[in-house]
Amino acid sequence: MKFLGEQPWCSRVLSMTPAFAQGSSIAVFRGALIPRQPDADIMVWVVVGDVPSAVVTHEPGDSWQDALASYVKLMRKWENADKDSTRLEWIEKELVDVDPRRVKNDI
Repeated sequence: MKFLGEQPWCSRVLSMTPAFAQGSSIAVFRGALIPRQPDADIMVWVVVGDVPSAVVTHEPGDSWQDALASYVKLMRKWENADKDSTRLEWIEKELVDVDPRRVKNDI
């Protein structure tokens, strides 16, 4: 994926596994990569769509909902998060805090 490959700490993207998508609004991918530094992460979550794109930390056992929860926390730290707060609240309410079997997943 272009977004992940453009990160200065990413030497090469090995794979991008789709984990969740809702149309073009939001998508979550698990990315495997070769980092530029030996101590950097080799697995990350990538969130893209009609929201600001971001890379968040992947922990063993994480789900796409964990990735979205981390994404919401990250976006709330942004100085301009106020303009996206409605969208972030929707993601948190409708995608993070629900049973994954109840969420429409376009993957």
